[in-house]
Amino acid sequence: MCAKRIRKGAKVTQIKLIEAKEKIIKIKTLEGMAQSTLRQYNLVFNDLITFFESSKRVSDITLNDARDFINWLLHEKADTSSRFKQVARKGVKPSSVNNYLQKTRAAFNILKREGVLSENVFNEIRNVKFQKHKIETLSVDEIKRIFKAFNKSYYAQFRSYVLLHTLLDTLGRVDETLHLKKQDIDFDKRSVTFQNTKSKKFRIVPISKKTARLLQELIVDNDDLFNSEYIFLTNDGKRLCPSTFRAHLEKILKNVGISKRIHPHLWRHTGSEMFLRQSGNIRVLQQLLGHSNLVTTASVYSHVLDETVRNEHEKFNAINLIEEQKEKIIKRNSK
Repeated sequence: MCAKRIRKGAKVTQIKLIEAKEKIIKIKTLEGMAQSTLRQYNLVFNDLITFFESSKRVSDITLNDARDFINWLLHEKADTSSRFKQVARKGVKPSSVNNYLQKTRAAFNILKREGVLSENVFNEIRNVKFQKHKIETLSVDEIKRIFKAFNKSYYAQFRSYVLLHTLLDTLGRVDETLHLKKQDIDFDKRSVTFQNTKSKKFRIVPISKKTARLLQELIVDNDDLFNSEYIFLTNDGKRLCPSTFRAHLEKILKNVGISKRIHPHLWRHTGSEMFLRQSGNIRVLQQLLGHSNLVTTASVYSHVLDETVRNEHEKFNAINLIEEQKEKIIKRNSK
């Protein structure tokens, strides 16, 4: 059934920002959005309410109001207590403002469809342009040093050691990896099935022989010590959560003098970059990462693609082929 179009000049339902927030969260919850996505919508509406006040009617927000809100985000918003790392001491990073815009456009499009708005003023605002920086990754030597930091005779250290191998091998996000259950591992086909994904679609990813062996060892230890269907557990046999893993990883690395900030997503970036540097196919990488759009994959790893294209062109360009053929002919005639 097609959504009703709101005619220009037609009356709309007057609701306040606080009511709009409740409506959007309810709709997104019914759509099965991940908790992380719901938190993002919640954050966006909380900031809209902070800027405009909760009693502001959604239909009263003009294009100039929307621009003022974006300007406030960029230059004035201050929330040092926020657990969202995108929030700077004074103002939000441009990349995070674009995330705000994406969520605000989507929310206001829903409100337009629901008859709350006749137009979406946020659709008129373009993304903020900014200088993109090369993503941070780990070198082979750094990875080897980190792996050596773990004393595998202790359960928690062996578990984290296996988890790092799994993150690097599967390119999985930490939350979806920590939700892996024993039945999600196919040791015959050497593959992992991510069920708890960001897109709500399951994803099957192959794993190396070493990762498969490590996962088998961990599952045996788990069966001896605990009674849980999950693979990555705490010392109490509960499912490991990302914050606990990050704290444990930081403690282990600090004890061996590794001061560089090592976070779980760094392994996803590192594995992806290594895949591309070895001439891995970007469409295959897209599937491994679980990106719904190839543009996302290409955008994040554009610096690697540029270098790979240059190297491949150096090897396989047409002029080289012609020159090689010419050289062969000259050598043949000179005999």
